[in-house]
Amino acid sequence: MDVEVTTATYGKAGVRILSWPDGDHGASRVRDAVVDVQVEGQFLDSFLLGDNRAVLPSDTFRRHVLSEAGSHPDAPIEAVLDRVSASLLSANPALSAVTLTAALQPWVAVGQRTYVRSPWQRLARVRSARDCSPERTGGLQGLSVLATGGSAFTGFLRDALTIQVEATDRPLCGTLGGEWSYAFEDLPAAGVPGEIVDRIIATFADRPSNAVQQLLTETATSVLLATPGLATLTLHFESQPTTAVALAYEVSGAPLGITEVTVRRP
Repeated sequence: MDVEVTTATYGKAGVRILSWPDGDHGASRVRDAVVDVQVEGQFLDSFLLGDNRAVLPSDTFRRHVLSEAGSHPDAPIEAVLDRVSASLLSANPALSAVTLTAALQPWVAVGQRTYVRSPWQRLARVRSARDCSPERTGGLQGLSVLATGGSAFTGFLRDALTIQVEATDRPLCGTLGGEWSYAFEDLPAAGVPGEIVDRIIATFADRPSNAVQQLLTETATSVLLATPGLATLTLHFESQPTTAVALAYEVSGAPLGITEVTVRRP
């Protein structure tokens, strides 16, 4: 039976770049990013017939990433991704779009020249198509959070299988993540992406709520209103159940509670 190929893409994953300006040993200047490259285009013959005349090797993608990152060590990662996508589209007329995603790993200084890895990452994504403005988004992943109190959960619906006990001041333990889109095409006008992460963390901290849903919504709303350069903001939280045992808490690894909210400007 004949079939139709609906999606055919390829790329390179896990290109890690690590750099810092000469003579500058500040942790904020260390750039540690793992870049994934995915391309779309007119290369269906490679998938159907093994005809690779329109296929640029994925290792060439890696070399484009390293070349642009090495040539511009001071540039924001979003600017590096812009340059990579432009160079790839120029190098291969068969490509119709390039999507680059970078997971940036923050480092914390523990000495004049020594750093330790932060446990969370910031995401940057740029999708460039021919004759279109680039689409830029950002995000946050893997931020472990512990609030020792201030989280309540009361007045909820019950059915025959509900055994949940109401809580007015429980701990909150889990992982916070988020995604955002920009209101401005000009990234500098939208603010420094790292500041968005700092603002999310500061707004989330010590905020009392009667539900995780309320906590995420209030945090997202406050950050969006305080950051004119954002068009949308999604926050999601995976909460680990905790059970009081005398003066300690047992933390369960699974199953996790999942809560997500998206806010946008009207």
